[in-house]
Amino acid sequence: MYNGRRVLYTSKEYIDETNIIDDLSKIMAKHTANINEIDYLYRYYKGEQPIRRRKKEIRPEICNKITENRANEIVSFKTGYLVGEPIQYVSQKSSVENSQSIEKLNAFLRDENKSSKDVELSDWQNIGGTAYRMILPEEQYTEESDFSPFNLITLDPRDAFVVYSARLGHKPMYCGYTYKLDDKIKVYCIYTHTEYFEIKGQTILRKERFEILKKDSNNLAMLPIIEYPLNKARLGYIELVEDLLNAINLFDSNRLDAVEQFVQSLLVLKNCELGTDENGNRITANDIREAGLIELVSIGDNRAEIQNLADQLDQSQNQTLKDDMYQTVLTIVGMPSQSNGSTSDSSNNGAVILKNGWQSAEARAKLIEPIWKECENEAIKVMLRICRDLTDIELKSSDISIKFTRRNYEDISTKSNVLVSLLNNPKVAPIDAYTVCGLFPDPEEACNRGLKYYEDNKTETTQVEETENTEIEETTENGTDITETVLDEV
Repeated sequence: MYNGRRVLYTSKEYIDETNIIDDLSKIMAKHTANINEIDYLYRYYKGEQPIRRRKKEIRPEICNKITENRANEIVSFKTGYLVGEPIQYVSQKSSVENSQSIEKLNAFLRDENKSSKDVELSDWQNIGGTAYRMILPEEQYTEESDFSPFNLITLDPRDAFVVYSARLGHKPMYCGYTYKLDDKIKVYCIYTHTEYFEIKGQTILRKERFEILKKDSNNLAMLPIIEYPLNKARLGYIELVEDLLNAINLFDSNRLDAVEQFVQSLLVLKNCELGTDENGNRITANDIREAGLIELVSIGDNRAEIQNLADQLDQSQNQTLKDDMYQTVLTIVGMPSQSNGSTSDSSNNGAVILKNGWQSAEARAKLIEPIWKECENEAIKVMLRICRDLTDIELKSSDISIKFTRRNYEDISTKSNVLVSLLNNPKVAPIDAYTVCGLFPDPEEACNRGLKYYEDNKTETTQVEETENTEIEETTENGTDITETVLDEV
């Protein structure tokens, strides 16, 4: 059982060509340990679990290996609950220019399919306890391009790392990712705040030797790789409950073994001999299996008997034990109960969220949000730096607010009533009503759009009323002549 990933630290005040090889050599032991653990947890998530290597000494021919892949269920739920709805970037300030720039930035993110890459990032977080995102400028971008000026890349955490300063504040000092050449030699692509290195790593006599292949400047002057840890300990959800998940797999396998052993129960021969066949050879158990029939002869007062040696498990008690283990797993990871296997519920959304463990799931998601936002803010700084160089966007990270939009449209009737009640109160500002109700991912934008619609509609209504009044007045002025004409005709 693992206990989270190791954080990589360096005691050096700066990193350059003179000390990068030495520092890389020192952190490799911890980084390799992280790689091995994440690789194990990823294979566990895919279903390659210890039960597959199960061995049985007694009756080894009956050895079922059942994988009830609850690890995949946990990761899928956690990812879907946190980032199943796209994360929104909204304006932090009431400014038309800021809102337009943020809308343009959101268009770039949609072009990069950020929502799907957030899902991939969250998957790695939940599996291995940490994840990495890389942001690089698009070399072919021009002002006339219809694509994003930057590339968002979700890195495999087994191939990426960020090294932090051991000094107060633990600021990131350098980062990198690896790939393998055709001859399986590793190449480390390292970024500092000012330089870029390509370093070859080759294992010689069980020690990895490094050699600088390329050196260049880092035009971004920022680290393009940002780490997204799930928590401070870099502890994934699978390792929290790995022992219980293994126990559930073993329990299911043994229970199926018991059913199979009951069907294939052993025969016990009491006070009888199998005798010999027509050739004088002693009859064996294999001969009985082929024939399917036994002739018994009682000897004296000892009556010959054949019995099945079998005992059936109490399945109801076993199911109680399994349900208890599974419920413990749900409690530890903060997942809702399935109400004894039934997902239907007549309660409204507001009531359901307070029972069956849904409140626990929401509480865990709220714990992750600040950590995610902190990392996302660093990613925004890199994106905005690229946008300032290649586009007309002049935003700062402080101009942008990050919104998680999950559960925005749950219990929508109650939220709508809150909005209407607050808007009807003359002492409540409209922006506060839009913010409190919780219907909108960007309350300020929704409020401004609503006020604009109201003013435009009010102007159109006024113009229509004025036109109708004018027509009525003209009709009234000519009404007497029309009436007299009609009367004359009659």
